[in-house]
Amino acid sequence: MNKIVCTVLAAAVTAFLTVGCGEKEKSSDSSGSSAVNMLGGFNAGGNVNIDAEDMPYGSNMCELSHDFDEKITYKTCYDSRYFVNANADNQDFSEIYRIHDFIASLNTKDAELLESLYYPGYLDYICEKNGISSIDEYFNNLYSAVESSLGKNFKINYICASNCLDASDETAAAYFNDTEEKLALTDSSAADKITSRKLVEIGGDTCFSNDEGTFLLTEYMKPFIVAVYEIDGEIYLF
Repeated sequence: MNKIVCTVLAAAVTAFLTVGCGEKEKSSDSSGSSAVNMLGGFNAGGNVNIDAEDMPYGSNMCELSHDFDEKITYKTCYDSRYFVNANADNQDFSEIYRIHDFIASLNTKDAELLESLYYPGYLDYICEKNGISSIDEYFNNLYSAVESSLGKNFKINYICASNCLDASDETAAAYFNDTEEKLALTDSSAADKITSRKLVEIGGDTCFSNDEGTFLLTEYMKPFIVAVYEIDGEIYLF
């Protein structure tokens, strides 16, 4: 199985630094978060006390499962501080759902599900720009690229949002600029409706199975990179 760079729609992302999004949710209390809190991966050493909001991405990993939320088929882990309202009393997992459903669309070979995750008309523009006849063809190309790395009958059965960047990172800023230039050609008013943006890596502990067994995704391909936007109160991937 060949290792590939699997990016989604935007220009190739050549580096993904171990720095978290600056615009994280400022809460050190994750007691109301989804299911399992996996805090414990970060150790400052000695008797140093660090506020939760100042710890790096991955210090407050939580797991969302079907037992807790019926919208989740495949367990999904993430740092709840970095996703809108994911650790608030009025929990809103919309961003996590989009990340989960991106993977679910590959597992179930569902081009319509993939299309539904993106801003209306955006995938049509991408297809037209790149000489792709339809969204079905776009999806088939994406699926084949992943299949060439993960093998026939692959299923990604554990999802890890392993990192998150905002526009303060140069790589993320370049990704956002490229995305928003394309978005403006789809909907010239969309830029004024953007209220948040983040670049998310799906790697880390992400696992998949195929006919030969179960494996760590990043041993066979580079992580997925997706941009998660809030536009006019709705969450979209790019």
